Amino acid sequence: MIKKALVLGALTLSLLAGAPQKAWTQTKEENNMSRILIAYYSYSGNTKRVAEAIQAKIGGDLFEIQTNHTYPAEYQAMTVQAKKEINEKFRPELTTKVADMKQYDTVFIGSPNWWGTGWDLTTSNARPKKNRCI
Repeated sequence: MIKKALVLGALTLSLLAGAPQKAWTQTKEENNMSRILIAYYSYSGNTKRVAEAIQAKIGGDLFEIQTNHTYPAEYQAMTVQAKKEINEKFRPELTTKVADMKQYDTVFIGSPNWWGTGWDLTTSNARPKKNRCI
């Protein structure tokens, strides 16, 4: 239980550390002129909870990234599979997509952090107009 709390806390801090300052310090009401997307992929539910907390604080559209790929429920088996995929630079096919990424001024992207990796959109041409926080 303590390990889960530490992981959730570390993930929250990593998401907030690089957050676009304007979007994060303003309330939902102050952000109503800015288009904000909070996109996340969550294996165990921790990233989903962080995404929901960000949305509760600043507003914006919440979007769950889903793939055609599954991971084993057992943690050890999942880590073996995830590490193999990282080494092979495997990218699963997305089954959900944001209709128009360019409509957003700020995008928060949350994903599991396995061995120092996270969701990679650096090669994507579907980028927001201004700010990204990964």
